[in-house]
Amino acid sequence: MSQDSVSFRIVGGPKWIDEDRFNVMATVTGQWTSQRMREMVRTLLADRFKLSAHAETRELPTYMLVAGPNQPLRIRRSIVDEAACQARRAAVQRREQVPPPVPGAPPICGSGRTSPGTITAVGGSMSSLASSLGQFVSRSVSDRTQLTGPFDFELKWTPDVLPQVPADTPPLNIDPNGPSIFTALQEQLGLKLESTRGPVDIVVIDRIDHPTED
Repeated sequence: MSQDSVSFRIVGGPKWIDEDRFNVMATVTGQWTSQRMREMVRTLLADRFKLSAHAETRELPTYMLVAGPNQPLRIRRSIVDEAACQARRAAVQRREQVPPPVPGAPPICGSGRTSPGTITAVGGSMSSLASSLGQFVSRSVSDRTQLTGPFDFELKWTPDVLPQVPADTPPLNIDPNGPSIFTALQEQLGLKLESTRGPVDIVVIDRIDHPTED
């Protein structure tokens, strides 16, 4: 847990949950699914951190992602084949061999990358963009564009606070004089974030203990 993309959805807990970092190593046997991974993480948190928490819905400030008024859209329709992609992902989950992507050929499945100052997507949706934006504006963002994807897009901006990266990792490619995330959305994609209020699902920490080393 950290004071970053989802901190506005987490309430309570001691100060160290925003400061301490932990390395976790785990092995998955059998078929991998996102549901199974979530269950394993819940078990780990309850076992090693003695985490006890409950969910609530609270009325909080939020943003709506909308098409910018009097601005042309600057996102491209993607050529990703949704049906072929779903079939490929199902084969991967069954641990079947799938052919590698052909260099220069249209991508079979979409891809995306999210990091401070950059969001890129091939075959992405507006709902996934809204979710990614929420990581950087500290509010829940809902898609109200009424745009059906998939789309290809790239968004670049300058964070209000440049993130610190470990000395042994490559520096982030961030222009210190670039636009804010709000300006970049309008200028680069023709989209806009509008402030509003709405119900937000949050997690309230009832108890959490600092883990002991193995």
